[in-house]
Amino acid sequence: MMRKMSLALGVLFFLCGLTACFASAYYVFADWHALNVFYARFESLVKNNAPERSLFIASTEQAAFRLNCFADGVGVLLGAILAALDWLCLSIGGRNGRKLTTPRSQTRSRSSVFARNTLRNAELTRATRDWNGPGLNPTSCPQRWKWRPFKSCSI
Repeated sequence: MMRKMSLALGVLFFLCGLTACFASAYYVFADWHALNVFYARFESLVKNNAPERSLFIASTEQAAFRLNCFADGVGVLLGAILAALDWLCLSIGGRNGRKLTTPRSQTRSRSSVFARNTLRNAELTRATRDWNGPGLNPTSCPQRWKWRPFKSCSI
């Protein structure tokens, strides 16, 4: 049941990403056409030495369509990213019926990892103490000093 639900959600999000991508692409082309029209109007006003007020208005209009084209382009990009990520998740998740998570039987508990590391540290400390004699182990030296076997701490 959960596999069917996750597949349905993946397909739903993939279709949403494609829809957002195509809708934004439609509006990008519409705004691009309007931008070309308003920019040509702005150029003609500049060539005809129009008053400053008209130039400001034409400049603001073409800047607004320029911003709309940018925003619609970002919508195309985000829709494509959403669709691509969902396509990837659908292709990975459906492969050979394998699950993406590790089964509980193959994971180690924190207490067993802690016990193993504690035992390993105790063995290392014991071996170092036996190797160097009492009181000369790497943990007694400051970190900026180098620890060398058979010698005391030195700079």
